[in-house]
Amino acid sequence: MVVVVSTIGLLSAPRVPSEWRRIQEQRPGLSLSWAALGIHALAFCGFYALTVSVFDRTGPPSVPWGVLLFAWAALGMVVFLSWVAVHLPLSLVLSLALRHRTLLAAGVAAGTFAWIGGQFLRQLWRPLSTITLHTMDPVLALLVDGHQSDPDTLVVSTDRLSIEISEQCSGYEGIGLIWLFLSCYLWIYRQDLRFPRVLWLFPVGTVAMGLANVLRLAGLMALGTHFSPEVAVSGFHSNAGWILFCGVSLGLVAIAHRSRLFLKRPTGPAETGENPTVPYLLPMLSIIAVSFVSGAFGDGETDDGYPFRVLAVLVVLVVFRKSPIPWGLHWSWLGIGAGLAVYCLWVLLHPEPVAADLKSAFAGLSTASATDWSWLVFRVVGTVVTVPIAEELAFRGFLMRRFVSREFESVPFPQALWWPLACSSILFGIVHDDWLAGSLAGAVLGLVVIRTRQLFPAILAHGVANAGLVIHAWLMGAVEG
Repeated sequence: MVVVVSTIGLLSAPRVPSEWRRIQEQRPGLSLSWAALGIHALAFCGFYALTVSVFDRTGPPSVPWGVLLFAWAALGMVVFLSWVAVHLPLSLVLSLALRHRTLLAAGVAAGTFAWIGGQFLRQLWRPLSTITLHTMDPVLALLVDGHQSDPDTLVVSTDRLSIEISEQCSGYEGIGLIWLFLSCYLWIYRQDLRFPRVLWLFPVGTVAMGLANVLRLAGLMALGTHFSPEVAVSGFHSNAGWILFCGVSLGLVAIAHRSRLFLKRPTGPAETGENPTVPYLLPMLSIIAVSFVSGAFGDGETDDGYPFRVLAVLVVLVVFRKSPIPWGLHWSWLGIGAGLAVYCLWVLLHPEPVAADLKSAFAGLSTASATDWSWLVFRVVGTVVTVPIAEELAFRGFLMRRFVSREFESVPFPQALWWPLACSSILFGIVHDDWLAGSLAGAVLGLVVIRTRQLFPAILAHGVANAGLVIHAWLMGAVEG
C-alpha cells in the first residue's frame, strides 16, 4: 500500500498543477461538500481508533488479525476518498481516474512488484547472513583478537559480546532500501541519465550496501569488545546502519552526476552554481547528521551530543545569513496565538511529555552537576530556538512551496494552500512521535505562513509551542522529582 501510494504520488506530482488549473477552468463554481466532510470526519475518527488497535495493541485482537487489517486499510481508503469528495464531485474524480488509468495501473504494478520482491528477498536472508559472516571474519580479525564464528548458528562472539546475524542483520533491508532509493533517483532524473548503462548502479549499490553491513557489524563487535557492549547494541547498532546507507546512496548519486558513463551531461562543482535549497534544508540535515553520529556512540537514553546539534544549526545560519530567505522579522500576535493553540492541541492528543530525557533532567535538578546543567540549557535552547528554525525552513519554507513548483523560491506562500499544505503537514507529522498531533500542528503553522506570507511568525509560533512543552516537561519532572 505504501509503495502504491508513493508511486502514484511520485508519477502524478508533475501533473497536479496543470490538472488543478484545468479543473478550475472547467468547474469554476466548485464548492465544499458538507456531506462528504461529515463522512470524512466520521471515517477519520474510526480510522484513528483502528490505527491505535493495529499498532498499539497489548494483547490478541478480539477479531481475526486479517479482518482487522482489511478493515483498517478499507477505512483508510474511505478517509482519502471522502477527503477528495469534499473538494471535487464524484463524477469529476471518476473522470480523472479514467484519464490517468495508466498512472494508477503503474502504481498498482509497482506495489505488487515491491511485495513480490520483498518476499523474494526475505527468502535470501540465510545465504546473505552466511556471506556476511564469512566476509566479516577477516575484517574483525584486524579489530579484535580471538573472536569466534559459528556458521551453523550464525553467531559471532568475543570475550565481552556475542551477536547473532539474524534476518534483520543479514543486509537485505539495506539492499532493499538502496534499490528503492535508486529507483526514485532514476525516475526523477530519467531525462538526464544514460539508459541502460545507469542500471549498473543497482549491482554496485547492492555490493556496496553488503560491504557496509559487514563494516557495521564488525564495528559493533569492536566497539562492544573494547569499549561498551551497551553502547554497541543500543546506539551503534541502528544509527551506524543509517549513516552508512546515507553515505552509500549519496555517494552513488554524486558519482553518477559527475560521470559521462551515467549522465548525458555531467555536472561538475563549477557548473552546479548556487543551490537555492541549501539554506532551507541544511539546518535540518545538520541536526539529522549530528544526531546519527552522536546516537551511534550513546546509550540510547540520553543524547550527550545534543549541544552539537544546536551549534551545527547556528553555524549553518551564520554561513547562510545573507541568503534571500523571506524571514519577516517582526512581532506577530498571530504567531503567539497559534503557538499556544498548537501547545494545547499537542497536550490534548499527547498528554505525556514529548521528550523523556527533558523530563528526567528536570526531575534530577536537585543533584545535577555543572555538566548536566549545561546539557539542559542546550537542550532547552535547541527545542525552543534552533529546532523551530530548522523545521520551519525545511517544511514550510521549502517543502510546502516545492509541491507547487520546482522553482519554489519564486512561489508566494498563499499559492501553497490546500494540497501542498496538507502534504507538507502530513510529512511533518510523520517525522514526529505522534503523527496526528504533528500533522495538525504542521497545518496550523502552515496556515500562519500563508496568512502572514513570512516565515518568522511560524517560527515564533513553533517556538512558543515548544516552550510550552518544555514547561510541561518541567512541571511533570518536578512532580516526579
